This record gives sequence, C-alpha cells and structure tokens, in this order.
Amino acid sequence: METKIYDHSKEVKGICKKRLTAWLLTLIIAVSAVALYPCAVFADGTQGESANSISLAASKSIAKARVTGLKSKTYTGKAITQKPVVKLGSRTLRAGTDYRISYKSNKNVGRATMIIRGRGKYSGTITKTFIIKPKPTKLVNLTRRGSVMTVYWKKQSQQTSGYQFSYVCARYPHNNKYIKRVRVKSARATSRKVKISATGNRYTVWIRTYKQIGSRYYFSNWSPYLAVWKNGDLEYGY
Repeated sequence: METKIYDHSKEVKGICKKRLTAWLLTLIIAVSAVALYPCAVFADGTQGESANSISLAASKSIAKARVTGLKSKTYTGKAITQKPVVKLGSRTLRAGTDYRISYKSNKNVGRATMIIRGRGKYSGTITKTFIIKPKPTKLVNLTRRGSVMTVYWKKQSQQTSGYQFSYVCARYPHNNKYIKRVRVKSARATSRKVKISATGNRYTVWIRTYKQIGSRYYFSNWSPYLAVWKNGDLEYGY
C-alpha cells in the first residue's frame, strides 16, 4: 500500500498570516487609543493618563493668567519678594506645583521684576513689576521766629537721595493751592529754614524721603504730621 504524505505547510502559513494580521490590528488600535484618549487602558487592565494627555496638559499656558496681590514694598536691605495670587480662568494656581517665581533687581530702591514660570501641567511665563520704596523718615522738631520756620528731621541716608517736605498754614489745611513743597537734595541734611507768614497761627509739616534713578523719583510714605503754633507749642500727628 502506498502511503500519502499530507503537506501542512500551506495551512501553517495561513494560520501565521492570520495571527500576524490580528496582532498588527491590535497594535494599531492600541496606538490610536493612546493618541486620541487622555485615559489609556494598560496591559493589566488598569487605567491611567497616557503620555499624550500629559503632554497636552503641559501645553496649558499661563501667559494670560490674572495676577493680583502685588504691593509696593519698603527697602529693607534684603531681597524683597511677593505672594501673588495667580488665576487661570476660575482656577487658582499653586505656587511650587503649577508655577515658580524668580526675581530681578528686587533688593534696592527702584522697580523690581517678578517672573512667573509655569511648571508641571503649565507652561509659559508672566512678567510683572513692583516698586521698592526708600525707608521713611520722621520730623523731630519745628521752631519759628518771626517769618522763619526751621524744620528738623531724622537723617535716613540708606538708598536715599534726599528729602521732600510739605508745609501749610492751618488756615488752608486741605487746599493744595496753599501747600508748599521743598526738596532737599542731600541725604545727609537734617534741617532746613523756610519763610512763613509771621501772623500765621499754626503751620503743619509732613516729610518723606526720595531716591532719584535717572529721571525717575521713588518716594517713601509720608511721615506723621508735626505742627507748630504761633507761641511755639508743638502738636504731633499720627
């Protein structure tokens, strides 16, 4: 009897081709799912963010975020910082997690720069500026003799170019038309004489420091007022 040998090669090739096609199709579907959906299903059946969703989250720019809470600061001799509130839409971003802050020129009197850079799921930058003012001074005495009044103040020479004081007769305490201002262009000065009316019953004085940088002036806060009566008595304000 003659034995027939069956050739299985064609059948094996067909099965392999079908399995290869099925594997390629599964791979294409998986890659498409990662590309199209933020949430991917992993081999163990768990779910999580795909690499693409993380990339999309990181592309959120904070360039148009609203920044509030910045204030003018007074010179301290140390680097000055701020605690801003950064909101993108209705969401308040978290410092250290969603953004980080760096500064330029934030020690001396003048205009400081704050740079907010997105991090984590956020990118982009925001640049804001704020003012660092010189330290204030205070009035220590007022004297008057006839038509001359002498103004005395405490010296404050740190980051200061000079002083500016205002004075007015009590008859016109709220009328800018009668308020006179005097600039003292020396940080080492501690007094200045001005002409007044000998008949004026009461003169009120305020003083502040200033720093000149180029053509720009940076002023401190005004001091509490000090007033001198015609008889020489003093009145200290708040």
